[in-house]
Order: sequence, then structure tokens, then C-alpha cells
Amino acid sequence: MKLDPRMVIQFAVIAEEGSFTRAAERLCVAQPWLSARLKKLETQLGFPLFDRSTRHVTLTDKGHKLLQAARNVQASMTATEALAAQLQRRDEGRLRIGTPPYSHQIAVRPDLIDRFGLHQPNIHIELDFGWTPGLIQRVMQGELDLAFVLGEQDNQALETIRLCELNVELMMAADHPLASEPKLVAANLKNHTVALFNRALYPALYDTIYLKWADAGALLIPFVELNQALLDRALTHERIIIACFEMKDRLLDEKAIIRRTLEDSCSIPFSLVRRVGCETPESQRFWEVAQGYASAPSQRNCEHNG
Repeated sequence: MKLDPRMVIQFAVIAEEGSFTRAAERLCVAQPWLSARLKKLETQLGFPLFDRSTRHVTLTDKGHKLLQAARNVQASMTATEALAAQLQRRDEGRLRIGTPPYSHQIAVRPDLIDRFGLHQPNIHIELDFGWTPGLIQRVMQGELDLAFVLGEQDNQALETIRLCELNVELMMAADHPLASEPKLVAANLKNHTVALFNRALYPALYDTIYLKWADAGALLIPFVELNQALLDRALTHERIIIACFEMKDRLLDEKAIIRRTLEDSCSIPFSLVRRVGCETPESQRFWEVAQGYASAPSQRNCEHNG
């Protein structure tokens, strides 16, 4: 029996998503077409992969047994595509690195790029900006060689160098009622409005940090961008508080707006990641520079650019 690996991968995606609709969206195909593809695969196999007697997408016993092999095909195809994309760029003398918005305010990121540039002037670095989930997906697909990311990473297909830790901070007017509190904790945020990044951008990190604040009674509102207009809202009658990471912001008028650390909030790792087994000579050189930086005792906390 000769199976189409693309259909096997599509089966794995349907099983992972638990929904034909979500699987079709993920694969960027029409749902009826995907359903027809699955039926064709089941016909070739001679047995059903999903139990169609329920309203939910449920694997049959044979479907369960086949799923791990299908995932192996999926992982192999992803790794092949990632390596092919990197090999295609290898002769171009460039290194594509993903990085979060505002990360130029974290000293380690520009410092590593500057150090690498001094020693490897013939390798051109291209920075692609995005939020961590999207950056990791692009690393896995081979579109990026490396990525700077925020938060804990438990993907076994990734290698990680933890560069430093970021504290979660609150920006507020210097005369805000909470500004004079000797020690700020989540409970102090009750009935106060806190502006923070949109949950859709990074659900796991949002939940790790901010659900505790909501439970404490804070009113959480999303912002589009940390800019002067948002800072101005902290100084008006709105008296909003702005949640941010421990970075140096040149927009900040430290006489009018202060930063406070929330004592019972967790610190957030800032790391460099790459896909296991997909390194190129260029990315390996950058990786070694990052390893040297991370091993220095003074780099346990993120330093600010002055």
C-alpha cells in the first residue's frame, strides 16, 4: 500500500485540532475538500479513522494507533521543509532572526547583534518582528534561523538559551494612589484599570501573568501599541496603569510617570531559540556568541540600555 504523505499529515492535523473546521483553517484549505481527502485516505486504508456516530471528532482505536506514525510523518516533513529553507538561504550570506516588538529596549538583544556583526561582518542579519508564538512557528517552518522569545518554552523540537529574566512592571502617574504604596502586590490592583497587550497575541504568557490580576479585581483593557498617546492616558482623569516588561523606554517622562514592580508577579525569561538539527554555519556562530553571553555571571538579569 502506497499512501500520500500529504493526506497522512492532514489526518494528523485533524486529530490535533479535534475539528475539521479548525484543521481546514490551519491548513488553509476548504473544509469540504479536507473531508473528501480524509474519506479517500480511509478508503485506501480500509478502515475508518474517526468515529462519525458522535458530534465530536473522535478517533477510532485504529485511528489512535495510526496517529503516532502520522505525527512522525508530519514532523519529518516539517523538518525537511525547514532544512530546505535554510539551505536555500545558506549561499546568500544572511541570517534571519525573529524578535518581539520593543525588544531593542532589552540590552542583550542589540548587544548580541552588535558583537556578532563585529566578528562576522560578511553575514547580513535580517530582523523579523512578531510575537513569540508566530516566531516559533516560523522557526519550526525554517523561515527563521533563530528567534528571540519571551516566556517559558517546552517544545522538545527547540533548543533554548535563556539569556536573562524580565520583571513585570507597572507604569503609572507619579501621583497615582498606588504610587506611594511601599509594596505593590496583585491585590492592590482591585478596581484599578490596567492596560496590557491583547491576549490573542500570546495567550499562554497573558494567562501566566495577568489572570491573577483579574482574579484580584483589576479591570484589564488591551492596548494596540505602547506609545505616547497611551502614556498620556495615564496622566489624564482616566488614571490608567500600563503593564509592561522591564525595559528602558525613551518616551517615559520619569518625573510624571513612574515604574513599579509587582512583588508577587513572576519574572519572564528572555531566550534565544532554534530548531533542533537545523543549524547552519551562520546560525551556529550566532548561537555560540549567545552561549558565551548567557554563561557570564553578570547576565542573570536583563540590563537596560541607558
